[in-house]
Amino acid sequence: MAHSDVGFSMIGWLGLGQPDFEAIEPFREDDFFRIAWGGEQVPSEGTLRPRLDDIQSAFDTILKEESAERIRRQAPKIGAGHGNIVPLDIDVSPFDNSGTKKEGVSWTYKKVEGYAPIFASLGEEG
Repeated sequence: MAHSDVGFSMIGWLGLGQPDFEAIEPFREDDFFRIAWGGEQVPSEGTLRPRLDDIQSAFDTILKEESAERIRRQAPKIGAGHGNIVPLDIDVSPFDNSGTKKEGVSWTYKKVEGYAPIFASLGEEG
């Protein structure tokens, strides 16, 4: 399976808010999911987990470079109000995973077992 299929599936799967590897399984038979992300195949959980471990450092470099390029291109459109200062809003959003057997679940500040991923928004509100 091509790295691109793994990468596109991962992006789509995370974009739908799926925090665990097993959540990819229902999407393997979903033609819309596969076509929407431009892939040929959707990997199984058994393929996704080790492949992401193998290509993690390559994705890190690519994501950092592309993120920096996107910010550079978008900066004039974002609405920086004070010279070169652009607002950056960062906050966590706890997901309740109480009673599940997912990896990495721990106690959140909302007093539930779950994840607290960090979300960021660059630019002015709205």
